[in-house]
Amino acid sequence: MIPILRYGPMDELITKEMEAVFEAARMGSPFDIDIVLSKMREAGFSQMEATALLVRKLKLSISAADELVVNSKTWKDRRESVMQFREAFGDAVESAKGDEPNLK
Repeated sequence: MIPILRYGPMDELITKEMEAVFEAARMGSPFDIDIVLSKMREAGFSQMEATALLVRKLKLSISAADELVVNSKTWKDRRESVMQFREAFGDAVESAKGDEPNLK
């Protein structure tokens, strides 16, 4: 399956298809976030898209939604690479700050 990649404002990121997958997955009782995330991944949605949808539908902060997604059973196979990427990105930003005094 080809990943679905969309970038832009959060409202533009969330599609009706994503909302339909979310609503269908949350029909179960009790609500299980891993079932919702699993159905989203099976449908080809990215971690970023899942995070955006949790922010919108569950009224979570971006950091809370991100923590749920990154630490979920659904995406546990990606957690290490995500954390390595974030660390490398943070290091690059810090390095750029040293090279450019106008960056804060």
